[in-house]
Amino acid sequence: SDLRTLIAVSAASNNAKSDKDPSNWLPRSEDVCRFLADWVAVKARWGLAMDPSEWGRVKNQLEGPCAGTRVAPWTPAP
Repeated sequence: SDLRTLIAVSAASNNAKSDKDPSNWLPRSEDVCRFLADWVAVKARWGLAMDPSEWGRVKNQLEGPCAGTRVAPWTPAP
């Protein structure tokens, strides 16, 4: 399994995020780049698509404040 699939967070953070994707929610600024790297890794591992809004927000962050962020390799899904 890949540890990026599920990360323990506070109840307040979990409630704030709910089922929102990065186009509608991002964690506090110091956690954004790691969150997005993990988000992209999970999407890639499972072959999941992003809608245009989600992709736009992820792309803007990765080209802006998270430029240079790398996604660590993952174990292929079973």
